[in-house]
Parts: sequence; structure tokens; C-alpha cells
Amino acid sequence: MPKKFSFPLENILKYRRKLQDNKMLKLHQTKMELQAEQEKLTDIKAFKEGLLNNGRLETPQKLDLVNRKIYNEFVGQVNDSINKQNRAVNVSKRKVIKATEELDEETKRKKILEKLKERHLEKFKVDQRRKEEKDNSEVALRKSYFGDR
Repeated sequence: MPKKFSFPLENILKYRRKLQDNKMLKLHQTKMELQAEQEKLTDIKAFKEGLLNNGRLETPQKLDLVNRKIYNEFVGQVNDSINKQNRAVNVSKRKVIKATEELDEETKRKKILEKLKERHLEKFKVDQRRKEEKDNSEVALRKSYFGDR
């Protein structure tokens, strides 16, 4: 009866697969965070554009000096928000890059074990074939030596 193939590092391979799945999930989450940060940035920029367009409608003659100063300070605060959001987007981009690198590294580690498993399986198959051939030749020798009884 043929022996069943058993890879000695199967538990480690399963562990590596789980780690890879976790890294994929982490990458997906960081990409979603990046997308959310980019949408916030787009919203702030659209708000600023609307604010500037609205400010152009009001001619400087219609706005007194105090209101013009308040308007300019508010535009400055919006610019600060844009800068802050740009930094948040850059941080998110770095997180995505890091998560991608971690996933790539974990994928390499898993592939190494999978290749090792394939080699073990091929060696197992060759050994099984040799054993079967040996058994068959032994049976043939016995039949020829003792005859068909």
C-alpha cells in the first residue's frame, strides 16, 4: 500500500499563508485609508475653489477692509488645512508602500516553502516509483525462480 505524502513543514506553510492573507488585508485597509485621505483633500480643494470663486464675485469695492481681512484669514486657514491634508495623504502613501513591501516579502517567503514542498513531492513520487519497480521486479524474480504455483 502506497505511503501518503507528508510535507514536514506543512504547518509553517499554512502559517505563512495566513500571514500573507493578513498582509493582503492590511494593504487593502491602508489603500482604503489613502483613498479616504485623498477624497478629503479633494473636498477641501473644491471648497477653497468655491470660496475663491465666490470671493471674486464680491469686488474689493463691495468688501470693506475688515471683511476683506477676515476673508483672507479664512482662505489662509483653508490653505493650512490643505497643507495638513497633503501631509496626511503623504503619510498614507508611505503606509501603502510599506504594506506593499511587507506583502511582497511575505509572498516570497511563502513561495520558497511552496517550491520546497513541490521538490519534496517530486522526490516522494520518484521514491514511490522506485519502490514499486523494486517490488514488481522482486515479484517477477520470485515468479521466475519458483514458477507459477
